[in-house]
Amino acid sequence: MTNRDDFYEYERRRNVARDSYTMNKIHVCVDVQNKKEIRGRVYHENLPQARYFEGAAQLLLSIEDFLDEANYPAKSTENRYFIKPRKYDMPDEPNAVENREKGKRATFIVQVQYRQNSTWQGKVKWIEKDLEHSFRSALELIKLIDSSIEET
Repeated sequence: MTNRDDFYEYERRRNVARDSYTMNKIHVCVDVQNKKEIRGRVYHENLPQARYFEGAAQLLLSIEDFLDEANYPAKSTENRYFIKPRKYDMPDEPNAVENREKGKRATFIVQVQYRQNSTWQGKVKWIEKDLEHSFRSALELIKLIDSSIEET
């Protein structure tokens, strides 16, 4: 290999590392909270438009669908079903870029680093307070988001 080949290999690896670092960062804007139920929008740089969610279950399913499509991070287990579900389809928000900055109640950056034991592990950053916490499960992620919204 020449120095030029080494340089190209270095650049390729650096780009793969950068892409994988940002691949799993998902922007969550919470606009409404009613009796522990949240509604808002989910963004990612690879999504052409925002996806709306109504409730924690839709939020988690929307993120899971995106992670499945990207296959990053890879699952350690396959899902089991009584009946194979249809593809979960979230409505897209037209002209989402204008509303991307902040949720009306709170804004989070969710970074799923691992999908092990049929759940997620990663970090969540609360943008308005500049606080970051790790989570060990999707349930813990929802509890962190709920606790921060109750504070606002």
